[in-house]
Order: sequence, then C-alpha cells, then structure tokens
Amino acid sequence: MIEKAHQAVIKLSRPGTPCNALQIAADEIFDAAGLSLIHRIGHGIGMATSFEWPSLDTETRQLETGMTIALEPGAYIEGAGSMKLEGSVLITDDGCEVLSMCSRELKVPV
Repeated sequence: MIEKAHQAVIKLSRPGTPCNALQIAADEIFDAAGLSLIHRIGHGIGMATSFEWPSLDTETRQLETGMTIALEPGAYIEGAGSMKLEGSVLITDDGCEVLSMCSRELKVPV
C-alpha cells in the first residue's frame, strides 16, 4: 500500500498538477486500505532546508518544471510501529525524474 501510494504520486508529479492533488491521491489509497495518512505526503526541497515550500498537503499552486520535491508516504499503526517510503523527484517538462534510486526490497532476517 505504501509503494502503491508512492507510485501514484510519482505518476501525478508533473507540471500543471496542483500540489495538494498528490496528498488527495495518497489519502484515497490509504483510506481504501483502512489506514490514515497522518502526515503530509511531501514537501519541496531547497537550498536553505530540506522542508521548503511547497507543502504538498495544502498548497493549491501547480507543480512547475524545475521544482524538486520529496515524496514520503508512511503508515503508522499504533502498537506496531511505522514504515515510510521516501524519494525525491525533479519536475520535468513532461513529467518527473526520480532522483532517489535505492532498493525497496524489505529484507527480514529469519
């Protein structure tokens, strides 16, 4: 479900998409799984801090070419813990380029 939400917001990450549309899409996926996304789906990445404008949960302005954003859906289950999948993307003229390249395989020692 977290990977599904992450992929959904990557597909929406393109010029012209309202920033908060990413939050809405992720919320729908979490709701369908019976969970709540209790924090924002992501935020801008800038030079001053790693938590810059835009806040992807409330900002209604559209994504623009050249923006870099962090996408970070996470599930939090009381008494069990949490899991968050983070990635950074660059908004390009025709979509986005995923900047974070790492394995998403979950390895559990036996």
